[in-house]
Amino acid sequence: MLGALLPESIKRLFTKPMTNLFPFEPFPTPDNYRGKLIADNDLCIGCNICIRDCPAQALECVKLGEKKFKMVIYLDRCVQCAQCVESCPKKVYRMDAEHDLSSYSRESLKVE
Repeated sequence: MLGALLPESIKRLFTKPMTNLFPFEPFPTPDNYRGKLIADNDLCIGCNICIRDCPAQALECVKLGEKKFKMVIYLDRCVQCAQCVESCPKKVYRMDAEHDLSSYSRESLKVE
């Protein structure tokens, strides 16, 4: 057993580390990465299809005027499934590549 580990250990002493230095260096995200959910409130018509399709109940629609709506996104509930992006007829939502969404308060994860 030691005979198999020793050559591998010596080989790894001279190779570059395989880890990322994430907080200090930016982490590359792949194409079509589902990160932070972003809404364009100017396009919203208030049909609430996205709210019905959201499995995590992370969306809320607030009526501002007769034809004005504001979408509230609870990122602490969102599971980044992109169901709202696919079901919205006016393409109000899009997924950003931002992946570092940690926070000490739930209120900071509420996007209006």
